[in-house]
Amino acid sequence: MEGSWIVYVNIILVIVLVLSLINRIYWEWWVVLWIVAIAYVRITAFLIGTHKRHSAAFIHSSLNRLAGLAVFSTPFLLSVLSDVVTVIIVCMVATLTSVDYLAQCYRGTKE
Repeated sequence: MEGSWIVYVNIILVIVLVLSLINRIYWEWWVVLWIVAIAYVRITAFLIGTHKRHSAAFIHSSLNRLAGLAVFSTPFLLSVLSDVVTVIIVCMVATLTSVDYLAQCYRGTKE
């Protein structure tokens, strides 16, 4: 499980980022629904991959790294773009990477 600590660092980063942005972003219903849908796809992919591999399915593909970069860049993007544009960019990247993650876990392949 070399590098598994990165997963925990990423989880902490997302939690801290969300907590710090709760008051900064106007959370419209479609934003919350989109984030919940992304989380649902990611959790489903993780469960499918874990079932197929008989171990935790943490896949660190290039697209997952791109999603991490998008989430990490959110505070910067908010300083130069509107809230709505930032949310759309980050959620689009997260959606694409979540679908890719689901496909990789379902096929049982790894980049």
